[in-house]
Amino acid sequence: MSEAYVRATAQAQESQARATAELARATAVAAQAETERLKRSIEADQLTANGLKLIGEDPPQALLLAVEGLRVHNDVSETLTIRSRDHITATDFVTVTVTRPETSPNSALTNIHRLLEQIRGIPLIGHQAELQDVAFSPDGHWLATASRDRTVRLWSMVDKAAQAVLLEGHLDVVGTVAFSPDGTQLASASADQTVRLWNMENLSAKPVVFADASEVMAFSPDGKWLAAASLAGDVRLWEVENPERVPIILEGHADKVRTLAFSPNGRWLASGSMDFTARLWSMADPTATPIVLEHTDQVLTLSFSPDSHWLATGSLDDTARVWNTSDFAAKPLLLSHDERAVNVVAFSPNSRWLATGTGSALMGMVRMWDLENPRTILCSSQITDTSCRVWLLAQIDIGWLQGQSILVGPEPCAFGIFPG
Repeated sequence: MSEAYVRATAQAQESQARATAELARATAVAAQAETERLKRSIEADQLTANGLKLIGEDPPQALLLAVEGLRVHNDVSETLTIRSRDHITATDFVTVTVTRPETSPNSALTNIHRLLEQIRGIPLIGHQAELQDVAFSPDGHWLATASRDRTVRLWSMVDKAAQAVLLEGHLDVVGTVAFSPDGTQLASASADQTVRLWNMENLSAKPVVFADASEVMAFSPDGKWLAAASLAGDVRLWEVENPERVPIILEGHADKVRTLAFSPNGRWLASGSMDFTARLWSMADPTATPIVLEHTDQVLTLSFSPDSHWLATGSLDDTARVWNTSDFAAKPLLLSHDERAVNVVAFSPNSRWLATGTGSALMGMVRMWDLENPRTILCSSQITDTSCRVWLLAQIDIGWLQGQSILVGPEPCAFGIFPG
């Protein structure tokens, strides 16, 4: 028996042993993956089944459950392939493929289809890039969507099967859309440094174009004014009924304005800036010297309470501050977020609760504060995924929010507190 024959035989036996071990490993990995897939599949089916049960009682919540079921379903619907390779002979030992079984009569996809049929939900397809903002008209008849594809689309909520109205003209990403309070105007703001004002009663008409504006804008409660921040750091006020007039320019910020909001009573316009301040401009005389409210870092967000009594500001300094609009000289309520920038604030409809949110690609936190007892955190929830959640406030416990949320969808960028 030659030495070459012995060596070849040993190599063959070694390769066979590796193949056997690789097959065992691949089979074990595949079995574990299939077990996890089956678990997630059952979870998806259960979520959508629960949605079907709620369809008559609470259609919005039923739909939210269905959306989460679809997300979970998509996580487990892919084919998994495990391949092992003999690097000596450059051949595959074994390929193990695991595929989710065919859709069953009670599967997540089937349940979602049933649910959507019952509530007549349909996808709104048309944009060629990611959405940046959405807004409903005051009468609920229209949904406006802004997209990175440089367009705005208007979707009829009366006839959801109708084709969307396409509004074109922007030369860059459309970042925000907003309806005037009476619903007769739609404003769209773009990275092309313009705001376009569309006449909802004649959408084929050429829009009014306001120049030197950023994507930060807001309508006054009476619809008389449209405020928009410029990239230079000032705020411009255009008179909606007389757009040809030169805008009122509000100067004072030393850096870019990140956020704008009018008080519901129409008395104030608030602006928050990267210059570490928020400024309050009196709408009785916008050119008067504004009230300056200070943070120790950039102001990222602000919001007035529905009764106009409070102004909340959120900052990169890891705090939210709540200011009494009747006495801005008074020390604000200081709400700490434990070394996390506060980038969203929202009041409850009764103006008593304030939700503050922090967020990044990896971590987010929502806290609820009772403004009648602001020293106590009413509840707090740390979110480590990219979901949006709807919290059932009537069911939360004091302390950590737990077990009462509905997962809505990926990548949240804002939140609110809803009545009911």
